[in-house]
Amino acid sequence: MRRFTHDTLGQRVILASGGAATHLTAEIARLGGERVMVVADGPGADLAAQALGEQVALRWTEVLQHVPVELAERGPSPSPAA
Repeated sequence: MRRFTHDTLGQRVILASGGAATHLTAEIARLGGERVMVVADGPGADLAAQALGEQVALRWTEVLQHVPVELAERGPSPSPAA
């Protein structure tokens, strides 16, 4: 799997399979954060809460997908060359 970090104004994207917890804590430290709000549901919320421990100030689990699964499944498959 390819790994990359992409920075743009107002956002930062880090892609690294299996590294969410490590990258999450590092990014919060990089931004100078101490207490955070976790906006996630299911396993993602549990992983974030476990990784962050006492840093979690609030958890919000009423999360909806931006794209319905049925629509995403109808979309084209990624090209192997992409």
